[in-house]
Amino acid sequence: MKRFAIGVAFFLIVLSSCDEQRLETPREAPYLMAAHVKEEALVFIDTDRYEVLLKDKSPVAITEMVSIGDGQVLVTSKEEESVMIIHFKEGTISPFVHLNEGLTTLLYDEEQRHGYVADTVNHAVHLIDVSQQERMASMEIGIHPVDFALTNDELFVLSGDEHEVIVVDRDLQEELRAFSVVERPAGLFHDGEQLWIGGHGPFGELNRHIYSYDPNSGELLDEIEVGLMPVAFYGDDTSPYFYVLCHGEHAIFQIDSRTNDVVDKLEVGQNPNQVIGNKEYLYVSNLDSDTISIIARDTFEVITELAVAAGPYAMVLEE
Repeated sequence: MKRFAIGVAFFLIVLSSCDEQRLETPREAPYLMAAHVKEEALVFIDTDRYEVLLKDKSPVAITEMVSIGDGQVLVTSKEEESVMIIHFKEGTISPFVHLNEGLTTLLYDEEQRHGYVADTVNHAVHLIDVSQQERMASMEIGIHPVDFALTNDELFVLSGDEHEVIVVDRDLQEELRAFSVVERPAGLFHDGEQLWIGGHGPFGELNRHIYSYDPNSGELLDEIEVGLMPVAFYGDDTSPYFYVLCHGEHAIFQIDSRTNDVVDKLEVGQNPNQVIGNKEYLYVSNLDSDTISIIARDTFEVITELAVAAGPYAMVLEE
């Protein structure tokens, strides 16, 4: 494993405002923004009234988004060479930090104001300083990094092609350990004690389980049967429950992290892709039914299945 040399002239390139493009954005929060892959569109949804506020053309094909606060969102696109930033108040999207093509997964460390970016071209992870708008470090880290989880002092990186988790320090200076996981893994979630992983499973034998690993030793602790191809997780510190999205089952499962039991199952739209949420609601993007499912967390019931543009994919909340 190698760290990339960081050269000021070549690598720490922050593109100028001449590359800035305009976006139509709502005047007031709260709302949800969804980026679409079957149509070059951004859709804004009023999360109080459960209705579409407006739709605008997306200037880039967005892969992932993460809020960094103050009405700003970091964005990746596999086709773009920079991490982008959306300013909702100004109604703009512009390059933020130049890296290279093939950028996918994003993770934001709010305490340190650092961002982690998966690079599927160089099979690397980049660490960026959001406040200074620059790259701090980069590390080659396993073939096709697909997801991240962060603890107090360690970053867990899920390698999709090598079927393993690589654990590194938060500053991307040293590999600490690695352990094997399910074939063709997808989705990574740390519940405070256990590290959960889903995935597609081996060809010819598709996976229906999520797997719990000891984050320190890599020992397999438990496996829970859910639905076909569990690929995404959501959980937060407001509840002992976390949620698993199964895109082969068109369903979301509620899991009790205290007992590792399936509490409930709820049908959503066709080919669900992502689940995000807050203390009151969950939001699921359904790629093939062109809808977003809005779910009440207290009752675990679908409030509405909202029709949007074709192929909703990545989502972010502005509250």
